[in-house]
Amino acid sequence: MVQTESIIRNLLLGSKGAKEMGHSMNIGYLPDIFGQNAYLPSLFKDFNIDYSLLQRGLYN
Repeated sequence: MVQTESIIRNLLLGSKGAKEMGHSMNIGYLPDIFGQNAYLPSLFKDFNIDYSLLQRGLYN
């Protein structure tokens, strides 16, 4: 399970990079991960991420 601090640092870097390219991050994309951090909804809200996409595996 990913620690909350790691998620915050990742979101900070991602939002900074998106801003530098003239974009914003408003979708939280979580592909094929095992377990969810309980704080994800509040972290996404704090970073103005309005939507999330969770995916487990590839389907034919």
